[in-house]
Amino acid sequence: MKYLLSLIAILIISLCIYVIYQDIGTHQQELNVNTANTQKIIDISSNAIPDNTITTVDLSSDQPIIKTKTRNILVLGDSLTAGYGIVLEKSWVHLLELDLRRNFDESYRVINAGISGDTTGGGFARLKQSLEQHRPEFVIVELGGNDGLRGYPVKSIRENLLKTIKMVKDSNAKPILAGIQIPPNYGERYTSSFADIYPQLAEQENIPLIPFILDGVALKEEWMQNDGIHPNEDGQEQIKDNVMGVLSELLK
Repeated sequence: MKYLLSLIAILIISLCIYVIYQDIGTHQQELNVNTANTQKIIDISSNAIPDNTITTVDLSSDQPIIKTKTRNILVLGDSLTAGYGIVLEKSWVHLLELDLRRNFDESYRVINAGISGDTTGGGFARLKQSLEQHRPEFVIVELGGNDGLRGYPVKSIRENLLKTIKMVKDSNAKPILAGIQIPPNYGERYTSSFADIYPQLAEQENIPLIPFILDGVALKEEWMQNDGIHPNEDGQEQIKDNVMGVLSELLK
């Protein structure tokens, strides 16, 4: 009897060990599959995918499937571009994208690279990364207002804008310069010299010019915020029209 009980105990233990090993083997297979899929995703993600493409990932393939190529327009600017004090969906940059998609091509994407308080020097410093990331067809340069309001030397503002324009050209994108005007805080001579930067550079570099991006807005008190510098939501449509008036000619 003792021998029989011992034999039964040994059989039970052996069966338990077999079940445990089977379970471990199943989990190991699942782990291997999950690891392989995860590695495949990592490998796919590590490939350089241009920002101007919309992609999907197929786990049965080693490469992403490119579905749609976007046509990017980069707006390098300050608070006028960033949408200071308003909802971004109401900004002229967003309205411009809607207009382009509706009237020209649904693949257009307008990238808002506006930073409130930015200067021509700051914009130039971050331009290279934006160009590499977004690979735009056009770059609208809306900078200089903060330089002028702070009384920066006209020569340095001009030099920064010129370097910005040349970098855009070197990337095979087309620059569009947005003109800015400032209040006569520093006297008529400075104000006039500042305003002249934009048409002079546009002529020198043979690039399109938006004469004054706030044309038709700046002098309408009801379209400006309380600071008298930034347009409110009501003025955004007019700014969009000012930009589109120049951009649409280039897209025909």
